[in-house]
Amino acid sequence: MTTFLQTTDGDLSVTGGKFSLVTDPATAGAQKLRNQFKLFLGEWFLDTRVGVPYFAAALGVKPNIAILEQLFGNIIRKTKGVKALNSITITFDRAKRALSVAFQAVWDTGAVITFTDLDKPFVVNVATNQGLGSS
Repeated sequence: MTTFLQTTDGDLSVTGGKFSLVTDPATAGAQKLRNQFKLFLGEWFLDTRVGVPYFAAALGVKPNIAILEQLFGNIIRKTKGVKALNSITITFDRAKRALSVAFQAVWDTGAVITFTDLDKPFVVNVATNQGLGSS
C-alpha cells in the first residue's frame, strides 16, 4: 500500500517541492486510522454516512465508555490490514471535558501500532517478528 505522507496536522507532507510517500503498510494504515478517528459522521459531503458518530455517542455530560470502546474497536478491526486489536482504553476526564483513546493493534505484516492521542502521530514499531500481545 502506497499513499501520501501526512503531517501531524493532516496536511500533505511536501519536501523539496515533492510529495512524500508512505510505502510501509503499517505506517499507511496508522495514518488511515488517524484520519478515520478525526472524521465526524456526516462531515464528508460526498457520503454523509462516513465518519464517527461523535455527536450521538461521545459528546455529552457523561459519555458511555463501553459503547465508545466498542465503536472505536470496530473501526480499528474493520480497517484493512489490521490483524488483531490487542487492547483499547478510553478515558474521560470530566474536569477537562476530554476523551482519550489509546490502543494497540497488530498489522497483518506483524507490525504493532500503538496509539495514545488523537492530536499526536501514531508510534509504529515495525519489527515484523512480534507476536500478538507484544509491544
